Amino acid sequence: MARHWEKFTEGPYISSRNRMHVTLNSKGVFQFNRQVFEGLGKPSAVVLFFEKATSTIGISSAHRQLREAFPVNQRQDTYWTINAVPFCRHFGIKIDQGTEAFADPEIDTEAILQLDLRTTRRIYGGGGRRR
Repeated sequence: MARHWEKFTEGPYISSRNRMHVTLNSKGVFQFNRQVFEGLGKPSAVVLFFEKATSTIGISSAHRQLREAFPVNQRQDTYWTINAVPFCRHFGIKIDQGTEAFADPEIDTEAILQLDLRTTRRIYGGGGRRR
């Protein structure tokens, strides 16, 4: 009898502590872990880019005094945030409810963090009751 195998292509689960982890919530706040922070060069501020054709967000370190620079805020010892509401509004980037995680964040050779909006997954909210 012939078998019709399906190959599992996802691989094992890797803790977010051991890989780059970036989320975006419905309030326009990016959150990322130490791997991303260090990969960007431990910036105090960043500039944001958007490529409409591929729905890709770019984040790169910047001097804090630049007009277009968004401050990077440390939360506890484990994660950092960027309040990017104006950026999200300008480009029409909306997370309806909850928080989405980017599947494969990567930092390219020009030190730009690339985040593909087409490959996010819901990790929190969206289905619960509001008080």
